Amino acid sequence: MNALLIRYEGYDPLLRLVLAMGVAVILNALYCLAYTYSAGHPETLTEAFWWGVINIAPWIAAVELGRQVTRKLMVGLVILAAAAISLALGAMIGGELPDGFAIIRRIPGAAATIAVLAVLELWRSHRVSQQAAATTATAESLSCDWARAAGNYVELHARGRKPRLVRTTLASLVDETDASLLRVHRSFAVAPDHIARVERAHVRLRDGTRIPIGNAFRAPLDAL
Repeated sequence: MNALLIRYEGYDPLLRLVLAMGVAVILNALYCLAYTYSAGHPETLTEAFWWGVINIAPWIAAVELGRQVTRKLMVGLVILAAAAISLALGAMIGGELPDGFAIIRRIPGAAATIAVLAVLELWRSHRVSQQAAATTATAESLSCDWARAAGNYVELHARGRKPRLVRTTLASLVDETDASLLRVHRSFAVAPDHIARVERAHVRLRDGTRIPIGNAFRAPLDAL
């Protein structure tokens, strides 16, 4: 499960959203078809599909969007928006009146969304702590093609290796690695040997990665 979550985390957020909603709606449609058939009141495939779109897809979207924001107020607004979208879809597609009962029916979805977000946040924090604890601050462990600040940690990226986390600041990392990393942005540093060319607003590395350039850090790049 942990390996599956790590692989899922590596996808682009939009792709994660499409995958999660697609899988959830399809599985729910299959369940609805099997359940209603066994109960003697079979639904059509269209009815089963739209039930998932109305009652599941908005909450899947809320989970993905909720993970992208940091303030609890914004998470709450995302969940309210999901409930409103579910009600609107129910009215437009399912002919469901947006009355008090319809609102109450959305409470389990909201509660499940909050629970999933909480579990994912705990998992992310645990993973960050594990990765940081396993990384020792040696010259070899700090070597990378480029680095990005991530709160109280720094992500180290090197071609052919998975990104690693060390508990330090970007400024401290640049100091510790002497001249092997060059600060090019408030949140980014690159290894000069891996720079292919310097563009107007980005540094392009040999593997094609583009790193933004901050105006305050351009002068050393112009000398390359």
